[in-house]
Amino acid sequence: WIFEPSAPYDFTGLHILEEKVAYQFPFIVQYSHFSKDATRALIGDDLLSARNEGKIVELSLQTTDNDGNMVYDILNGQYDEFLQTYIAEIKRAQTTVLMRFCNEMNGDWCAYSGYHTSRDPEVFKELYYYVYRLFEEADALAYTIWVWNPNEKSFPDFVWNQAQRYYPGDDYVDVIGLTG
Repeated sequence: WIFEPSAPYDFTGLHILEEKVAYQFPFIVQYSHFSKDATRALIGDDLLSARNEGKIVELSLQTTDNDGNMVYDILNGQYDEFLQTYIAEIKRAQTTVLMRFCNEMNGDWCAYSGYHTSRDPEVFKELYYYVYRLFEEADALAYTIWVWNPNEKSFPDFVWNQAQRYYPGDDYVDVIGLTG
């Protein structure tokens, strides 16, 4: 895995790096953020570009703290248009993606962390289920490998914030990752 900020828009930097290290990275990370502007969900061309380069994209879809805590607004359906567009773009590309949804959820730097939602990891799990169900309803699960990715250490390091408390369950997770 590699995050190279210009890929998959432009592979020049990644090609230079791959040449230097004599290695072709099979997976690239692309960050995206929830937005009320559904055009920000237009990722299909990026996915097609990556596929044409022989790369699989790990989509790291996250909320931001720029608009306050978005978790409750997402759960109330205020970002459904964005999500439906995002999911449709994945289906349009017809290529497998790794969906690393709201990673590092046990870190207080993430607006979707239990730290920012009443110290309750159950709210994060409800968010995860909500988005997962939208993928399921749109028949997009065939294109997604779901990655649950906590941070190696919980911040703050309290019992209620331990990573395993955020785990949505085996039925919703295909791969477990870890940021360390």
